[in-house]
Amino acid sequence: MEATVVSVAKSVLNGALGRARSAAADEVSLRVGVQRDLAFINDEFEMMQTFLMAADEDRAQKKLVKTWVKQVRDLGYDAEDCLQDFGIHLQKTSRWCFLRTLLARRRISKDIKVLKSRVEDVSQRNLRYRLIEDSTSKPATDTERSTNISREAIFCSDGPRITVVKTDEPKVDLRRLITSTDDQALRVISVWGESGDDLKKLSVIREVYDNQEIRTKFGCRAWFKLMDPFNPNDFLQCLLRQFYWASLQENGKTQQGAATGVGVLKKMEMVAADGHLIDEFDRYVNENRYLIVIDGLSTIVEWDWIKTCFPDKKNGSRIIVSMEQVEIARLCTGHSAQVAKLELLSSRQPLYLFYDKPESSSNNVTSADSIQVVVTDHIVEEDQPVSMCGTSSHDLFPEKDSNTATGKSLTRNWTMKAALEQPQLVGREGAMSEVIKLIREEGDHLHVISVWGMGGMGKTTLVRSVYGSEELSGMFQKRAWVTILHPFNREQFFRSLAMQLHSDDTGKDVSLMGDGTEKRLQVMEIADLIKETFRLLDRLTYLIVLDDLSSNTEWDSIIPHFPKDEMASRIIITTREASVASRCSKKYKLRSLGDDAALDLFKKKVFSGTEMVDLTGTMRDQAELILKKCDGLPLAIATIGGFLATKPKTSLEWRKLNDHISVELENNPELEMIKTVLMSSYDGLPYHLKSCLLYFSIFPEDKNVRHGRLIRRWIAEGYSKEMRTKTAEEVAEEYFTDIINRSMVQQLKTRAPYTGKITDSCQVHDLMREICISKSDEENLVFVLDEHCTLQPTDKIRHLVVRGSWSRDQKKKVLGSVLDVSHIRSLTVFGEWKSFFISKKMRLLRVLDLEDTENLRDHDLAPIGKLHHLKYLSLRGCLYIYHLPDSFGNLSELETLDIRSTFVVTLPASITKLSKLKYFRAGLVPTDDVLPSSYVREIDQPLKEFGLAAYKSYVQKKSIHDLDAVPYLFFQARIWLRGWDEHGMKVPRGIGRMKALHTLGVVNIARARAMPKELKKLTWLRKLGVTGINKKNCKELCSAIVNHGRLLSLSMRTEGEPGLEGCLDDLSPPPDSLQSLKLYGYLVKLPTWIEQLQMLTKLTLRSTQLEYHAILVLAKLPNLAILRLCDGSFRWAELNFHFCPESFKSLTALELEFLPGLNSVEFEQNAMPNLELIRVLHCFYGGADGFSGIQFLSGLKEVSLKGHKGDFNEKFKKDLREQLSKNSNKPNLKMEDMAKWLSAAPAPAPILNSKFETNN
Repeated sequence: MEATVVSVAKSVLNGALGRARSAAADEVSLRVGVQRDLAFINDEFEMMQTFLMAADEDRAQKKLVKTWVKQVRDLGYDAEDCLQDFGIHLQKTSRWCFLRTLLARRRISKDIKVLKSRVEDVSQRNLRYRLIEDSTSKPATDTERSTNISREAIFCSDGPRITVVKTDEPKVDLRRLITSTDDQALRVISVWGESGDDLKKLSVIREVYDNQEIRTKFGCRAWFKLMDPFNPNDFLQCLLRQFYWASLQENGKTQQGAATGVGVLKKMEMVAADGHLIDEFDRYVNENRYLIVIDGLSTIVEWDWIKTCFPDKKNGSRIIVSMEQVEIARLCTGHSAQVAKLELLSSRQPLYLFYDKPESSSNNVTSADSIQVVVTDHIVEEDQPVSMCGTSSHDLFPEKDSNTATGKSLTRNWTMKAALEQPQLVGREGAMSEVIKLIREEGDHLHVISVWGMGGMGKTTLVRSVYGSEELSGMFQKRAWVTILHPFNREQFFRSLAMQLHSDDTGKDVSLMGDGTEKRLQVMEIADLIKETFRLLDRLTYLIVLDDLSSNTEWDSIIPHFPKDEMASRIIITTREASVASRCSKKYKLRSLGDDAALDLFKKKVFSGTEMVDLTGTMRDQAELILKKCDGLPLAIATIGGFLATKPKTSLEWRKLNDHISVELENNPELEMIKTVLMSSYDGLPYHLKSCLLYFSIFPEDKNVRHGRLIRRWIAEGYSKEMRTKTAEEVAEEYFTDIINRSMVQQLKTRAPYTGKITDSCQVHDLMREICISKSDEENLVFVLDEHCTLQPTDKIRHLVVRGSWSRDQKKKVLGSVLDVSHIRSLTVFGEWKSFFISKKMRLLRVLDLEDTENLRDHDLAPIGKLHHLKYLSLRGCLYIYHLPDSFGNLSELETLDIRSTFVVTLPASITKLSKLKYFRAGLVPTDDVLPSSYVREIDQPLKEFGLAAYKSYVQKKSIHDLDAVPYLFFQARIWLRGWDEHGMKVPRGIGRMKALHTLGVVNIARARAMPKELKKLTWLRKLGVTGINKKNCKELCSAIVNHGRLLSLSMRTEGEPGLEGCLDDLSPPPDSLQSLKLYGYLVKLPTWIEQLQMLTKLTLRSTQLEYHAILVLAKLPNLAILRLCDGSFRWAELNFHFCPESFKSLTALELEFLPGLNSVEFEQNAMPNLELIRVLHCFYGGADGFSGIQFLSGLKEVSLKGHKGDFNEKFKKDLREQLSKNSNKPNLKMEDMAKWLSAAPAPAPILNSKFETNN
């Protein structure tokens, strides 16, 4: 939680610091005489920001720090709001200017003084609690810093802590602790020391282990060095071999006097041959007092497996565990562990023991000058990950993941045989084959293969199965598996790798060699370890697995040091990072389980040990809801399935889980592993991305969030700001890409209902969304009004969300008296609009997102004009909006205005006062832009008849429901009388003064003679959409566009004939940076300047009626990646596309939509070498020839077909499937009935929602 607090606070302080340093703030300070106060605030914020950077890097786990950071965050919010409020206030003009200025100065001065006082209070509070170290002290080395952090994790005085009662140096007697008879229960003793102290630590343990008293007291002794990957069979065999050895030694003393390894080997062979390994091991640990030493424990998951092997017979048995991570040490011994120093290795690096405190203690295990330590809180917060290895811990042991339960004994659920089970791959057989295929592909040089995907996807389980598969047996001379620990330790990595390679070479664990190899490797410097690793691998074939590689820095520290000779070696890495995977020579992205595989895994876990059953009725419905929540994530399915296995198998029990999944994930220890793994992904984010990810908690479950909507909201919130030569939009795009590449958010291509428009959108995994909601709740960052919310007074709310499920019948006072809305920065409404959602108190509102809100009317917009802080306003999809009020001109801070898919076709003159407006979109999506012309004609006539019936009904009955139709009728009449285009907007004169505009569309220039000249003034335009182009205005328009050197996207449209024919010839030379071009309208011939578009990546053509040879021109565009050919793009009655070799070299997506004359599409060999997607919508009617040459498209991944049932006959489908089967890439085939798609679409206009009958 602290990491979240710090990250959000840093984002807020960035905004406050920027505001305090701005020119506007300087002006304010000069005019009101508070320069010194403002300078003081600026300096203090800078110091606070520096502290927060250090706090985030150190992952400070202190409750006082967390509280102080929250105070800093709130202060930052208030300071930024105050300073911005001042700036806006001083921009206003008034006849009573002098009086207003005096009053404003007095208020501003007073508020600045209050801010300064609060800043001083926060700073003094830091000094009182010593949260920030003295900056004049000597900087600590990396080792010292690591030591101090680790010590703070144990002995800090203000967070999870252990209180020191006596200050003398503790010296615990480990031998007396082991042999103590105070408590005969099985005792686990964790020994923890700093990295680099392994030899000293092990020597202390070894000295006690070999003590004669210990040897006499414990009949079974064994020492095991853990290696990655953990192998239960090897573990048991190693321990049993040592048990036999001790037994033979004892017998040798009384009989022949000597015990030999030959006897041990014979006994082991006999046991293995009889299959009694588990039974024999079980006999030894049940009949004897045992002492087991486990060295090198790195994850709590390994420990959870190991401890199930040892029963508690109340005979004084002991287990000693050595590790390098303090969190693991504490978790091995429980939250109530006793902690004391074992021995002081140096002035800075002691060893610590963690052990259970006996219920009654008569023997003191410490020396006279020792201290008593009493645990007063957890060392690690409950909401922090317990594993330092991220994904590897849960992926390596999937059976463990499904039954994790903090505070509950796993022994009763697991048996020894379960511990030896190999990972069960459910639904991953194809993935396993693919990875093995990548490994076995011919090639004499080193290949690095990545298996990447979201945390919990089962990457490690998959690779572990591949690693031990029969198909790779004997293929490599050397093998090793290393789990990357975080934080990454390069020396530790190469030491672990070298030890494994030595063990692999001899077939014996390096700790049992007895030739000093282990001791030699332990003292090696990093340079020598690298050389030793290289020597062990040189001129040999090897298979190395690097589990959970998380950054390019780790890559650069490891990969360059492996031999790259021509020996067909392979390195496999698992990672969550796309940037890491992209550096590999071969990549495999592990995706979610399919529906059938997910259900199989779920049933296997729920009905474990019983006969598999078929789920029917309500049981299946509830199972599907659970699986929908899991979204194909194996970890989640297995964990929840294991949890439900212990519950009554009824639909009621499963429904309880579905209804309260958020609470269960938060509080149920049996589901803790899901949260642990997902939190490890979250904690790995830099602070600026944490704020961006938490923003997803605003949007409802299953809501696909438009990419542009998210980016522009981030900017308005201040999450993304200009950086040197990069715009805020470019920085936000980088943030978005970074989150996508970390496999935390899925990027989608979605087709909007009815409109069918393909948009870039994204969706966060349901369970990751639950993490975001949990973190937002902790921070009081987002307050959601829905059916589950509890209306009670809360702290300051920064983001308010009104869900469609929230009852609108509740009183208006909810948003006034119960909730404090005076500090709200964003308001997002889903579902029905109510006028009381906007309050006068919301004067600090920056983001007002009403996209697709129902029943929002023109008169509801008037209060919005008073929200002077507003930066983002979206009315997109509000189908009852016809006019914008003049008061919108008062929104001086507005940067984004989106009124797309409303019926606004004219803008108020005051809109030109919005000097900061950057993004402006308007106009309806044209019907013929998403449906074929034949469909449009079929729809238009019923719409007209429907409208007349509505008007008649209104005149006769005056029904309130029919009032919805009247504005629409008047709107259509006005459009027809004035000759306007409802798909564009008529902008007022003076728009050229809006210099900040970078996105503008769709503008109707048909009857605006001055419009082209105005466009010429908008030199920062990057995206432009224009309609109403004709012979009268085309030359001026082309002249304006030619001068826009920054233009990236251009859309040009006109209706009917002559259309665009001859209108675009003067657009030469075109903007050389143009990347996207849409041409809608009668064109016949491509303009010659098309060939000059060297940077063009996306081209859409509709109703252009081009000659066929135009396709040859397009085939030569060097960077064209997406080609969309729509209804009427080519004029031939029978259309046959033939793509030649070397054509469309960069094309990745080919989309063919509503081409009724399309008969065939032929691909020759080497045509479109990078094509990945073919999407066909309503083409290939009747007996069309269809595709040929699909087998030659080596990069093809998917073919998507949408159409009516008769569009694709059996021969067409059979031929297509046969070609796909011959394609080496094995592309997916998706087929969808278009009738279902259309039937699910909403009405295109309010008139269709009116509640009257057409026969009246």
